[in-house]
Amino acid sequence: MIEGRFLFETLSMGRYSTVFKVEDKLNNCQKYCIKAEYDRGPKINYLHQEIAVLHKLETREHMARLYYCERCEPFSFMLTTLFGKSIWTLRQNLPNKLMSPGCAARIAVHTLYQIKQIHEIGYILRDLKIGLFYFILKC
Repeated sequence: MIEGRFLFETLSMGRYSTVFKVEDKLNNCQKYCIKAEYDRGPKINYLHQEIAVLHKLETREHMARLYYCERCEPFSFMLTTLFGKSIWTLRQNLPNKLMSPGCAARIAVHTLYQIKQIHEIGYILRDLKIGLFYFILKC
């Protein structure tokens, strides 16, 4: 808890960035996502690229909203929409950790729609791996 107002929970930690869930206790328990990245130099700051993409996507439906971004040496961070639990977390609570083919199909359609929106604003995702789209199905 920071200043009796903001409750932080770590959602994920990567090599260069950490993602937090933030709950504002004074604003109807509003929930947000903060991504913080250690500045590795002006030419290697991926968070700035993400911020630029989110600015261009601000009028699109079903995309994260960028509420605030800041650079506080030696970190950069952004405050965005928090959508909910990750697919991995949800799957852990399913019987045998399996999802139905219909559920997997809906997730795939929504994911492809998001990728399409990103491509429509002129960005090509280069870090898509088939492993990101594996679903364990209950058939």
